[in-house]
Amino acid sequence: MKNKIINLIKFSFIILIFYYLSKNNHINFASLLSFTENKLLNITLLIIVFITLLLGSLRWFVILRYSKIKITFVETFKIIYICSFFNNFMFGNIGGDFLRIFYVTKLSQVNKIKNAFTIFVDRLFGFIGLLSLGLFSYLAILFGRNEYKILIYVLAILCISMLLILIIVNLFKKNTKLVNLINFLNLSKKLIIFGSLISILLFFTVHSSIFFISNYIFDFQINLSYVFFSSFISSLVGAIPIAPGGIGLSEAAFVLINNSLFKIYQDNLANILIYYRIIIFVASLPSLYFFFRYKRN
Repeated sequence: MKNKIINLIKFSFIILIFYYLSKNNHINFASLLSFTENKLLNITLLIIVFITLLLGSLRWFVILRYSKIKITFVETFKIIYICSFFNNFMFGNIGGDFLRIFYVTKLSQVNKIKNAFTIFVDRLFGFIGLLSLGLFSYLAILFGRNEYKILIYVLAILCISMLLILIIVNLFKKNTKLVNLINFLNLSKKLIIFGSLISILLFFTVHSSIFFISNYIFDFQINLSYVFFSSFISSLVGAIPIAPGGIGLSEAAFVLINNSLFKIYQDNLANILIYYRIIIFVASLPSLYFFFRYKRN
């Protein structure tokens, strides 16, 4: 009964968000009918989505290999591909991770807890990549606006933060429990660097797709850095486990950032992310074939 009430509240919240977006001309579903009119660009976007999936598969595959879990890249891709479909319907942008835990523990019966933790490490690298691109795009915005004073402050904060992180890491190196956890997760410098670089490239493809939709489908002509930063914020907000796939939350955050921070008041701004969701949904539909094969096995 309690879960039903919570889900009802969440569902009502999503309806209110879409009502707000529609009432304030931030979204127009009728304009999305142009989806079939952009065949060449849609094919390009579908290819980029598949590249994103391949990068996500590569990142997790490397983590699994470092954890000495015997799995092929093809199997890793199948799992990532299946989860990409169910991310559209499960709460938050990380809903498919529960399905990943099920599959990876099924494929490798040895040390199931460690197998599940590879997904935590994968998400950690994902956050590092997302945050890196978000900070870079914000610095580019400050530089483009000639706001050098704020730019210097931000860079100073980043340098101080990095120094504090190094000090904290050195202090915790003496902590036996933390050292054991790092060893348990097989976290090496090489893995952290490689995983972070893959994540940066992965989110670059995501933000680039949103930029293409914004400027070449809806012709909003929004600055690349603005799109990247707005997409960064919307990705963070969309991870809150309130709406399936973060739908509504991401769109509202995207509109709010463009309106309040960048003074962009174009109608139907939320259509950019809705369009991208349609692309992802179409791209992930064939994964149902692998899903039913896994179920049968």
